Amino acid sequence: ASAFAGRTMSSQGARAKVAAAVATVDEVGEAPKPPFSPAQQIGAIAPLGFFDPLGFTSVGDERGFRKLQAAELKHGRVAMMASIGAVGQHFIKFPWAEKVHGTFGAMNSGEGVFGFVGLFVASGFLELAWRESDDREPGNFGDPLGFNQYNADMRLKEISNGRMAMISMLAIFVAEVASGKDAMEQFGLSALPRVVASRGAGASAFAGRTMSSQGARAKVAAAVATVDEVGEAPKPPFSPAQQIGAIAPLGFFDPLGFTSVGDERGFRKLQAAELKHGRVAMMASIGAVGQHFIKFPWAEKVHGTFGAMNSGEGVFGFVGLFVASGFLELAWRESDDREPGNFGDPLGFNQYNADMRLKEISNGRMAMISMLAIFVAEVASGKDAMEQFGLSALPRVVASRGAGASAFAGR
Repeated sequence: ASAFAGRTMSSQGARAKVAAAVATVDEVGEAPKPPFSPAQQIGAIAPLGFFDPLGFTSVGDERGFRKLQAAELKHGRVAMMASIGAVGQHFIKFPWAEKVHGTFGAMNSGEGVFGFVGLFVASGFLELAWRESDDREPGNFGDPLGFNQYNADMRLKEISNGRMAMISMLAIFVAEVASGKDAMEQFGLSALPRVVASRGAGASAFAGRTMSSQGARAKVAAAVATVDEVGEAPKPPFSPAQQIGAIAPLGFFDPLGFTSVGDERGFRKLQAAELKHGRVAMMASIGAVGQHFIKFPWAEKVHGTFGAMNSGEGVFGFVGLFVASGFLELAWRESDDREPGNFGDPLGFNQYNADMRLKEISNGRMAMISMLAIFVAEVASGKDAMEQFGLSALPRVVASRGAGASAFAGR
């Protein structure tokens, strides 16, 4: 029987070898598909070529590359529209925002915040309505106007112009922070207010004698006022270094010179902004811990502290918070008869004294640094705030309890 079985096995082995040989011949013409290469995609252009010094993309990770390129295209499109708006807003204003000044400086006014909230909400709805599709290029949401121009050449031009626009808007932002001038004023070109002023200067040449007599009367009035006030001691100029917030070990820290002696209004504005950012960061630090354990039913699959913004649910929640903050920004306004950031005491704690204000500023600064560190660590590691501590999260706690029970049951 074994001899018979041996012959049978030998014949079966021969047939298997023949079948394998035939399959090899059939497949020899099919070359293996090369792995996805980010360096071969649209966007790698001279002189830098494929530029990814931080290694956000990798060979074979097509899904990750598509996500990053779609984000780049969106940011570039927003920047291109913003560059047009930065020029237009200097000359064209809505009736309810005639006194708003600045490109990014418009956010220092309630009207500017209101307009930004409207744009942000509209962008949120578009973000939820227009979704990426694997059967189209990153950032391709169709051709509603039927231009039929979204080919490889047009996509390359869009990416290049978008990158230029992002750099330009960043430069406008830095220059406005440093100089206080909006996008058009930074060019040194005559703006609307300056044109009006130059016309006034031309008229003064015709009425030179009248202006001279007015100037003489003004000098006499100033001299009389000086005699009347000679007995009053001059009030010391406002000093930012003497205000709450200058604490050890750095003391008054303003290396970029945003504040200056005598500019009380500018200092109050900056300190109010610091307090607001600190308050938001303190609440965010609590939320960064809580969101790991507690989630809304419609956002159970959302992961990450800042990474939640990569999902529609996260964007939807952020829009809600942003709109609520906008309404509070319009409702709670600064007042010259109160400290910067003091919007009253609705709960009657009666604790907003100098000591409490100093503690609030200190904790707010710590919270801002903490949230920045959480953001950087999440970008680098993909872990949310709690996971960065290396502590067990809820699923891990449950798993460890199960392991403990199995050890007990084993005995």
